[in-house]
Amino acid sequence: RFNALPKKALVDENRHVVGLEILETYLDANNRLQTKEESVQTLPADSIILALGFEAKRFSFYEELDLAIGRSNTLIVNENKETSHPFIFAGGDVVRGANLVVNAALDGREAAFAIAKKLGALSDPYFTL
Repeated sequence: RFNALPKKALVDENRHVVGLEILETYLDANNRLQTKEESVQTLPADSIILALGFEAKRFSFYEELDLAIGRSNTLIVNENKETSHPFIFAGGDVVRGANLVVNAALDGREAAFAIAKKLGALSDPYFTL
């Protein structure tokens, strides 16, 4: 979705992501991002991928999902890029703070490998890295 801002992650009783509430956004006369509060929409989802840019923002769903938060609103991950939630992985600027894009790409590769391993895909003879 374009011109949308995440408002709230929707989770079930087992803390599994089931959707995302978003707000429509627009630029005001001063070119500042504004939200239309009456424009809440719900998107069904079973995963949420954040692409934040240089500055990690603290979203309200971090607390809702009980994610461990470090310095400067970065997410804390283990060596497999797994957060404190067993099915949420993170990398790049949201973990490191402002850094090189090649490091974000490496984090994504490492997270993908860890996710595949967790889901059992590495035992699939057709799965290769």
